[in-house]
Amino acid sequence: MRTDTCARRELQEETGYTAKSLVKLCEFYTTPGFTTELMHVFLAQGLTAGVASPDEDEFVKVEVVPFLEALKMIFDGKIRDGKSIAGLLAAQTAVSK
Repeated sequence: MRTDTCARRELQEETGYTAKSLVKLCEFYTTPGFTTELMHVFLAQGLTAGVASPDEDEFVKVEVVPFLEALKMIFDGKIRDGKSIAGLLAAQTAVSK
């Protein structure tokens, strides 16, 4: 299955949002030497809010935060997970080109 297809599905399931377009920014291994899990980072553009439908074992709380505030949250220690940090910094690089 194409990674953008999976990204669209996960975006809708976990957040309720749909995107007019997805731009692949990068991919990375979550824990090289320990696992072969490869993460793909997409920038979702043209978002439309909808209803989330996460799996019953997923507990997702969607918080809308302005982009620059989200970047600040990394350096304030409020965002600490690697996937979010990698995604936000990749998006910052992409939008500043």
